[in-house]
Amino acid sequence: YGVWEEGHVGDAAATVSYCHSPGVEAYYSDNSTASTALALPGAVYHQIEYGAVLAGAANVTAAEAFLAHLVSPEANANMPYENLMYSVLEGADLPETNGYRHHSVVPEEATAALGGMDVATLEAMLATFSALLEG
Repeated sequence: YGVWEEGHVGDAAATVSYCHSPGVEAYYSDNSTASTALALPGAVYHQIEYGAVLAGAANVTAAEAFLAHLVSPEANANMPYENLMYSVLEGADLPETNGYRHHSVVPEEATAALGGMDVATLEAMLATFSALLEG
């Protein structure tokens, strides 16, 4: 955020980042951060990342095992530390260590990333995407 200096997050007055960025800063700075996050109702988006086995994959078994690992409790327990992201598991929370959770905001009212797209259109798009993966 702005010019990096050792032990200082920068000189920017504001930045667009993840709601848990201050928690990550605190975690890596022994519970110290000058940053804060705003989770304005209707002005934040859930970031959704997808994984899939590609059509024609050389090792489908390994790909499926990797995807199973990504949604496992073990992998998700490390997600905040290793990927700096929220867990995908229902009921999971950010760690308390070094103020990670204390300095993080978990938005309660996110804007639909699809801008009000109806379910039928979304399902058609997902079917097209799936067909592309299947070859």
